[in-house]
Amino acid sequence: MQSALSAYREDAFRHVDGAFFHRELAEQQLDELMEFVWVAVPVEPDGYHAARARAEATLAARKNTRGWGAVPWHDLAGAGVPKSSLDGLRESVIDEKAYDTEMLSPEQLRKGYFVQSKERLCGVGLMKRVGVDPDVLLRDPRPTFHSTAHIAAHPLLTRVHRLGHEETVRAYFEALEDAGLSLKKLHVGVGDQKQVVVHDPLGVAKETHVRTFEQRANERGGVDGAVFFEGRLESLFEQYAPEGGDVQAARAALMYCLGQIGAQPNPYYAMLLADGDRMGKAIDTLGEIEAHKALGQALDKFAAGCRSIVEAAGGSLIYAGGDDVLALLPLHTALRCANDLRSSFAEWMDQGIQGQGIDHPTLSVGLALVHHLEPMAHVRRLAKEAEKLAKDEAGRNALAIVMKKRSGGATRALGRWDEAGIPLYLRLNRWSHLLNDEAIPDGVIYEIEALARVFEPELGEPPAPQQVKAALRSLTARVFGRKRANHGADEMDRSIQAELLERLEAPGAPLENVRRLSAELQIARLLLDARNVAWGGA
Repeated sequence: MQSALSAYREDAFRHVDGAFFHRELAEQQLDELMEFVWVAVPVEPDGYHAARARAEATLAARKNTRGWGAVPWHDLAGAGVPKSSLDGLRESVIDEKAYDTEMLSPEQLRKGYFVQSKERLCGVGLMKRVGVDPDVLLRDPRPTFHSTAHIAAHPLLTRVHRLGHEETVRAYFEALEDAGLSLKKLHVGVGDQKQVVVHDPLGVAKETHVRTFEQRANERGGVDGAVFFEGRLESLFEQYAPEGGDVQAARAALMYCLGQIGAQPNPYYAMLLADGDRMGKAIDTLGEIEAHKALGQALDKFAAGCRSIVEAAGGSLIYAGGDDVLALLPLHTALRCANDLRSSFAEWMDQGIQGQGIDHPTLSVGLALVHHLEPMAHVRRLAKEAEKLAKDEAGRNALAIVMKKRSGGATRALGRWDEAGIPLYLRLNRWSHLLNDEAIPDGVIYEIEALARVFEPELGEPPAPQQVKAALRSLTARVFGRKRANHGADEMDRSIQAELLERLEAPGAPLENVRRLSAELQIARLLLDARNVAWGGA
């Protein structure tokens, strides 16, 4: 682990100007980045089960024993050195003299040290910022990991392949290079999974095509999808246009390209975080070494298969180990990928615990639907919140979604994979279908959410639940009866009204059911927008 990190560090730091770079400090910070803790205990005559219990207790004690003092680079960093502006944990490794405009211009600072005038980076942050040379990525068998903008652009790239706009995209790339942008710095790898299977969530249509990261259809992979977002062009030219470049010409070329494709990229994507349920109980119940071996082998095989599942959905796998999965996914494949991971986990658990007579562990999945410019640390917290909702509020074996738009608060929806009726992931597809057909008017989404606010008195006791339930049902039915479907031409279909009202009868507090129905419709709307980018007509 340390050897690999050192190799990536050496490759990244060779791009940094040495004049104002405290390299020794940066290297020491990276040397201390990883923590690896292990214990070993003998198997005594009392057997494997008792030895494992001792090992668990010893490992817990070791983790809780903080046997180290000040960081080794403390004296090297010196006093008064600013901390990293990314996380505030480690000292900046770029000398403060570099920020003096009499020493370096802002352009020299950016090109030599990869920072803006107000940014400070530690060794970890600088390695992450500089990254690894594209040629190293192409030789390296690591999983392919893409930018959040690239993942968000995937529905547009699906559309490019579906409707045959590859030549339009190639012409756009040539225009970017003519405008001065170095696309070599924006190459992305393809990954092991060369095919993407894209299902239309509103029907049974399915298409398999070359993975959409290969826009250039050559061995060097594709180009980062960030180039399809107008708001990113200026920063891309600042970083990757050696002579400055012509941003206005690039914008004009992008507008023409998107006009030919017939769609704008959707700026949202999904982070998936999944974790097995009751794994500790299963391990304790199984007890013996052979049963643990079988379970461990099943978990290894599940984790090994996660990359192909995620890449087949056009996503990037960040981590898969045991029963833990972390990945980035395009919106139009996120629900199906989450269900595919859940199904794969169930299949391997069936094999790993076959004939043991215990409840099989299940997989809970959290999805955070966010803008591609949202800070990654915040996205990770939202994904963790979604996973916690799936486990704690939905009762495990569940899917939970937290959607955070650029304006407004977070929106949440959750449901068990095995819930009665239509489970959440299929229900969201159903709502998308009805919203797409204008059978559910968009105005319904927010009017029913507003109803709940009426029953949140600032003073006094809240009304009785049964009174709230009856009033909410009556008011919601009135909204449905008043709203017009099909662009205002028709009344909402009575059966669809009944389908929506049925969600108010789900277990739980009436107010919460109204909020959850509105949340499901809002999330379905966002998923539909991405779906229409990928699957909309010419």
